Amino acid sequence: MTQIVALGHSHLPGLFSAFQERSADVYYSLTAFDFFNRERPWQLLVNENYRLYYNPAYIDEVRAFLGVTAADVVLFMLQGEQAFLHGLVRSEPKYEFFLPGENEPRLQLSYPIRPLDLIVEVFIRQELYVIDDFISSLSLGSTIRCYAVSPPPPSGDQEFVLNHVLKYVSGYAADGPVREFGVPSARWRGKIWKAMVLALEAIYTRHRIGFIHAPEASFDSDSCLSREYSSDAIHANSAYYHLVLDQIEKIIES
Repeated sequence: MTQIVALGHSHLPGLFSAFQERSADVYYSLTAFDFFNRERPWQLLVNENYRLYYNPAYIDEVRAFLGVTAADVVLFMLQGEQAFLHGLVRSEPKYEFFLPGENEPRLQLSYPIRPLDLIVEVFIRQELYVIDDFISSLSLGSTIRCYAVSPPPPSGDQEFVLNHVLKYVSGYAADGPVREFGVPSARWRGKIWKAMVLALEAIYTRHRIGFIHAPEASFDSDSCLSREYSSDAIHANSAYYHLVLDQIEKIIES
């Protein structure tokens, strides 16, 4: 039986709910390493010279966990919500950028245009470098097949998002603007998500880790997450992760 280990945070419950709903029919096992396990005595991230790192104790534990489980496949679900939240809780900035294949009429062409490469590089250098450093520290061997699972798109339902997002920003600087002005448009949130996914894919590709994109069947017309697949403002439900498991099964069968 193929042994799959998923490394992640808050997106793990949706994946495991879907797995449990079909576990009687699967030919693989799915085990989780949850970084949010509150029983551990150490903090998740450490700050050294104003740069964040995963705690070395976690890295040692992950290495040991992968050895004990004899993992054949590792799924990285380290999603970088901190980058996505820029598009969720901050006011829409007065600039635009082109995504591949994007139609000009949807852009705010009165705004300055910033290069997409610059947006992606900012995400990598300022927001997602923690994931990059973590993968480097793991030093996984070539015998384990590794894949990264894309974070789900943000929900396209404005009212649904607003009702859920305040729990993520309560007490932060973004709290006031969200309460006063609401959340940015679905179009903008979807664009920021796509840029973040490009940054994540670039990081994982650099480490020779395959990238599993969000299933397009879950998208709405703005390339956001359809309401039927949304759990809250930034998480998907088990119905979404059934689509993801379909993708994973095709990969491990190949």
